[in-house]
Amino acid sequence: VKIVYILAFCFLSASLWAQELRPVNRTFALTGISIVKSPGQIIENGTLIIKDGLIVDAGVNIKIPAQAQIIKMDTLYAYPAFIDGYSSAGVKMPKEDDSKTQGKDPSNPNDDEAGIQPHRMVKDFLEPGQKSIDDLRRAGFGAAQVVPDGQMLPGYGAVILLAGDQPDAMILKSPSSLYAQLKGARRMYPATLIGVMAKFEDLYRQAALNKDYLAEYQKSPAGLDRPVSSRVHEAFFPVISREIPMLFNAPEVLDVQRIISMQKDYGFRLTLGGVKQAWDLMPLIKSHADFVWFSLDLPDDKDLEKESEAKEGSEKAVLEERKREFIKKHYQQTSIFAQNGIMFGFGSNGAKTGDILKNVRKLVANGLTRDQALAALTTHPARQFGLSDVIGTLEKGKVANVAIFDKDVFEEDAAVKFMFVDGRLYDYSAKPKGKKADADKLAVVTGTWDYTTDSPQGSSGGELILREEGGYLAGTISSSMSNQATSINDVVLEDKNLSFSFDFDAGGQKVTITVMVTLDGDTFEGTLTAGAFGSFPMKGTKQPE
Repeated sequence: VKIVYILAFCFLSASLWAQELRPVNRTFALTGISIVKSPGQIIENGTLIIKDGLIVDAGVNIKIPAQAQIIKMDTLYAYPAFIDGYSSAGVKMPKEDDSKTQGKDPSNPNDDEAGIQPHRMVKDFLEPGQKSIDDLRRAGFGAAQVVPDGQMLPGYGAVILLAGDQPDAMILKSPSSLYAQLKGARRMYPATLIGVMAKFEDLYRQAALNKDYLAEYQKSPAGLDRPVSSRVHEAFFPVISREIPMLFNAPEVLDVQRIISMQKDYGFRLTLGGVKQAWDLMPLIKSHADFVWFSLDLPDDKDLEKESEAKEGSEKAVLEERKREFIKKHYQQTSIFAQNGIMFGFGSNGAKTGDILKNVRKLVANGLTRDQALAALTTHPARQFGLSDVIGTLEKGKVANVAIFDKDVFEEDAAVKFMFVDGRLYDYSAKPKGKKADADKLAVVTGTWDYTTDSPQGSSGGELILREEGGYLAGTISSSMSNQATSINDVVLEDKNLSFSFDFDAGGQKVTITVMVTLDGDTFEGTLTAGAFGSFPMKGTKQPE
């Protein structure tokens, strides 16, 4: 068997990032577990039955199906897997090519050049094997609304499940929103904020006119000019008819004010994403926005605990106090929004995945109740997307999206041990393997590496991604022939020598591949050994940060 084909088969059939357990029998009985069915509804020492990707039952004294795999979950906690309302997980957009716009009139670009691409569907840019998907799963998330990247009108968002081998299989709802930003085009109209707002209003007005004319033409076309199709204008049609909302990126106070001023003029359903500073705008938001997705990228709160060394009454002391008050507002605003009956959820865009749950706990420490926080992570997003019958709680008939923690999720250092996403079980309970390494050395080696291997049958390659986990190296390796990736094991970094291994099933035969390379700055060279199939040269180059 040719090694190139064996390696290709390896990557095409590998599990995604974490160790995904794929049993023949998809019936599970999780016993002895504390089941948080929904905010405020907890079953102690319960049993959760999952079959073929759905929740069959959750309670006590439940009859366990004969075919079920019984997994004892004593002392663990099961929650509805969280829902990220504003994310780019798994989305890989094509690189922008500035050479295509050189020499063109910057005052009259075409729509694509100007970042006006509302017709694009984010599902066309999904890559199931991306590390960002696994990172969200590790934080307890089972679904996310993902949006494309771009300028003022990047395209339609979609709600996806954070599992699956193919983009179409991940989709829960598409489209879920039309995504927009107050972000100008690069070196051409509309480049300024005023230009972006004027262009949006012009597009929306023209789209509304086109929609009305099309309806009139379809009703009675005699004597009317045939409508001219415009994919940009037609992308606004479901927004104009209020089938889906506009999702605007609105991190700052002025962003919120400007966006709401446009909403007042046109009356579209509005959701605000990535919101950071909105405490002074609650009445305005309550009147004009359907929903708020608060950013989990929060400012450092260390200064809240730190005692000032500045002299009382001094200019420095006054500035430090203002800074503390500003930071407090960030941490207290979700509690104030909840008290005022404004629906909201959370979004990970721009936040470090490892800080997400820490920051939610900080919000709870600053007035948000645990039930309010859990609702913002589960039931509120499900309701906003019209998916309450599908996800958001642990109830019979719903998709088996379950986050299993080692303790109450709002306790410090609570961590995910297992995840069910669409009934697929991911095991995060294993401790890191390999050998701890110095932090400075880890910083040099972590990142994405392009590699190639050579065999008598030809060359193959892909990406090696290395990341730090608690002082250890971990990561994944993938092939250019596939969007999927598999976890690497036993990662050891000693001086300039890096080694690791990974397994795959080659047609029923388990093969362990061992890699040993020597680092030289942003390159490495070494060998890849595929068991009895032999050893082959391997080279790699680190991608720029």
